[in-house]
Amino acid sequence: MIERLSFVRPLIITVRDANEGGGQKSWSVRKRCELYRKFMPYATFIDIEASTVHLFADIIKLAKKSGVGIIISFHDFMKTPSSEELCRVGDICYKVGGDVFKIAVKVRDRRDLIELQTAADVLIRAYDFKVTTMAMGKPFGEISRYLDVISGGPFLYGFLFLISVNGQPNALQATRVFEKLGCSLFDPEN
Repeated sequence: MIERLSFVRPLIITVRDANEGGGQKSWSVRKRCELYRKFMPYATFIDIEASTVHLFADIIKLAKKSGVGIIISFHDFMKTPSSEELCRVGDICYKVGGDVFKIAVKVRDRRDLIELQTAADVLIRAYDFKVTTMAMGKPFGEISRYLDVISGGPFLYGFLFLISVNGQPNALQATRVFEKLGCSLFDPEN
């Protein structure tokens, strides 16, 4: 079935187990590598969690050889770490040659949102990779994603049918928001 699909938009392949916030409870590293290899030909990007990136060095090499972009992700489902801590994790993205550093954290208040944006600004100035940020939870989840794209973030993670994270915007509604702002989600110049 997948061979017959024609992908118009970028496709991100993510293979996480439960310890990284994924839905699978016991995927071995070997199984996850098999899945990355299987779907690599269809990927625009692969997404690997920063805490386990050392387990996927061969997958990163294959992605680079195949011209597939590398997203290194950091998730904290409980809090927003300090911008200093987020920058230390960003160093992992730099060391493995990541193209995008994705930060997804629980934002409880305005100060957390500012801390997240501050970390992104520091990382953008310090490294030669893109940074995308997203708050999880209400009321800041959705607005943080719009702020990220407006600030130059490369992605907007949204949902089409079923929300996967509280605060994630509906992709169709998000498209309308950006149309009102006079920019397109799929235009790299905006």
